[in-house]
Amino acid sequence: MEFALCLDTIGRDEKLFLHVSKLPKDETIQGVYDSFHQTAKRLNIPFEVVHKKINISDPDVYWEHEQFSRKKILAATLSHEPSPTPLFSRSHIFDNRGQASLATLERNAQFLAECLAKHIYGLEGDLNVFTGSLSISRNFLESWLGVLTSSPRVTPFFAKKTPVLSSFESVLREYTSNVINQTFTVETDMTFYDGNVSTMSLFRIKPFMFDVTLSLAIALYLSLLYVVLKGPSESWSQLKKAILGDKKLKKR
Repeated sequence: MEFALCLDTIGRDEKLFLHVSKLPKDETIQGVYDSFHQTAKRLNIPFEVVHKKINISDPDVYWEHEQFSRKKILAATLSHEPSPTPLFSRSHIFDNRGQASLATLERNAQFLAECLAKHIYGLEGDLNVFTGSLSISRNFLESWLGVLTSSPRVTPFFAKKTPVLSSFESVLREYTSNVINQTFTVETDMTFYDGNVSTMSLFRIKPFMFDVTLSLAIALYLSLLYVVLKGPSESWSQLKKAILGDKKLKKR
C-alpha cells in the first residue's frame, strides 16, 4: 500500500486540515503533500497540513491514519477539525444530516478526486480532471448523505448484515475492481458487541382496584344468594352464630 487517506467530517466548515504523522523527508511523502497543497490553492480552498508525532506508548489513537502509521504505512486524515477531540465526544443522538452541508461535501469530494488524480498520474499544472461528464454527481452525493445520516454508524449499533455495508460494497464493485470486505480487530480494552434484535412484549392488565371491586361484588352476590336459598331468619341466625359464636360451645 502506497498511501492511505482517512476522511473525517469533510462535510462541514470551509477550511480543511491534513493531519499527518510523518515529516516530508523523502520525495514520496513530499509529493503527496504537494498534491494537496497545489490542488487546494487552485480551487481556492483554505488548507493546512498539521503534523503530529505518534507516541507509541500512548494507548489512545487520536486520528484514524495513526493505525496505518504504526504499521509504517504512509497515511493521513483529512478533516475540518484542526486538532483531535476527546474520544466519543462527538457521538450523540443529534448526529443527523443537519450537521453536514451538501455544497461543502461536493466541493471537498471534487478536491479529493483532483488531489488523488494529480498524485496517481503525476499531473502537472492547473489541470482539472473531473469536469464535464466526469464531474461530481450532486444527486449521488445527496442520496448517500441521506442514507448515512439516517443509519446507525456506531459499532454497538452496526449489525454485521446491515444494508449500508452491502450497498457500499455494491457501489464499489460497480466503479472499481478487486473489492474485498475485511474485518479488523482493534487493540483496545473496550469490548464491542454486535447489534441484536429482540422482541419486547407488553401486557395490559387491570388495575388493583378492579380486583378489589370484583371481589366485593362476588361476595355480595354470594351473600344474597345464600339469603334467598336459606331465608332471612336462617341467614340472620347463621350470621349471629358466625360473629358471636355458638353459646353451647361456650358453656362447655
